Amino acid sequence: MRADASHEAEQLAAADILDSRRLTANHADDMALLAEVIELFNNSSPGYLSDIRDAVARGDSRKLQQTARKFRGAVGNLCATATAEAMQLLEAIGRANRMAEADDELAAAESELARLQQALAEFVHSNASGTSGR
Repeated sequence: MRADASHEAEQLAAADILDSRRLTANHADDMALLAEVIELFNNSSPGYLSDIRDAVARGDSRKLQQTARKFRGAVGNLCATATAEAMQLLEAIGRANRMAEADDELAAAESELARLQQALAEFVHSNASGTSGR
């Protein structure tokens, strides 16, 4: 019984990082399309993150709010709850001009993004056979 609870907790934590079932369903089980969506996300993430870092460094609350909102949308398309919540928090910090909080929340968001990128890499690797026919 304890092993079942532990396994269930691991699945819930993994779904918080990346809900792969919902992600796959949202893309009609089209693994080739999903691989492209993930590639686009991976290619755009460094730019978003750079813009967010720049906004924090310069104390530009408006840019932080706008960029975090855009990035949250991209993350949301991947069914990545924890990273989306981190971006939502950065967006709120920008909106409220609470830039004193931005450095700590940026570090937390970067940590969530790293976890997401690892989960996406594992997801793509485990589903590579579904895209090999492209």
